[in-house]
Amino acid sequence: MVQAALTIGELAERLGAKKHQLRYALLTREIRPTARAGRAWIYSEGDIERIRAALADMATGSKRTGKATRHA
Repeated sequence: MVQAALTIGELAERLGAKKHQLRYALLTREIRPTARAGRAWIYSEGDIERIRAALADMATGSKRTGKATRHA
């Protein structure tokens, strides 16, 4: 599984979101990084797609809770 080590700013830029929007999506959808590497968070590509979907839901006003679960 491919993983990426990104700071919150790098992840926000990659997803075309503002940092506060990204933090809110991570908090409300309970999406956690796989690990940390210094200041960077490590997310799998699947995690990044769940974050992208959460941001899209927020942009459209979706009422889904969308709580993500981690698959080992």
